[in-house]
Amino acid sequence: MISKTKITLNLGGLVLFNPQVLNQFVTDNGITDQDLLQYFNEYPETGNKAISQGIIIPV
Repeated sequence: MISKTKITLNLGGLVLFNPQVLNQFVTDNGITDQDLLQYFNEYPETGNKAISQGIIIPV
């Protein structure tokens, strides 16, 4: 059985599993903000890209 769920970035925190992968994503996307949660909330297309790539999980 396969289940699909839509994950969105409208919550108050995030989980990451590999800081090096997140750092590469931040570098590749030219993100200079120190507060990534706020950045991803302000630029949801980038936050959703990070979610879809499995880099972060919103909580």
